[in-house]
Amino acid sequence: MTNYFEELAKVDCSAHVEQKGKFTYLSWPFAMAELAKRHPKAEIEVREWDGVPAVRGPKGWLVQVSVTIDGVRRTQWHPVLDSNNKAIPEPDVFQLNTSIQRATVKAIALHGLGLYIYAGEDLPEGAAEAAAEAAEAKAKDFADSIKDAQDDTALSGIGTQLAGAGLPAGLLANLRALYSTRKAELAKAAA
Repeated sequence: MTNYFEELAKVDCSAHVEQKGKFTYLSWPFAMAELAKRHPKAEIEVREWDGVPAVRGPKGWLVQVSVTIDGVRRTQWHPVLDSNNKAIPEPDVFQLNTSIQRATVKAIALHGLGLYIYAGEDLPEGAAEAAAEAAEAKAKDFADSIKDAQDDTALSGIGTQLAGAGLPAGLLANLRALYSTRKAELAKAAA
């Protein structure tokens, strides 16, 4: 049986992060879609107090959302906040809904999906290593192509691809040096 937390913790959510001021959030539609795709029987419960989905605390309003996956229930309390993360004394329904959505995403995160975002990290467990390995493999493929280039036209095509490859600076610098060396070799052979 697969550990659902480990499965969700490995999902790279970095392309679905939103920035509001200095605060980082995981996109609510993305979190909901991933949850539905991976765990369609998951249950989400928004707690109500006398028909109201929020309760007044001593310094503001709070919402509570619980998410249950495979019988494991995780609950998130979330204050009703403005865009500066300050408590809203008298929230309207839109502000309550926004807080419920944030609490839902955080309750899902307690099950693993995007939890690393709230821990201040950029990538999920193992993703940095996997990204580095993928970049190194891509760089090796480029190096092989550069070494195998038989003429300047082929080498120029590789250079164009290399420019848009998005490789880390260190790998890119090594490939540019190899490219320059191969370009000189080809020019010398053509002379």
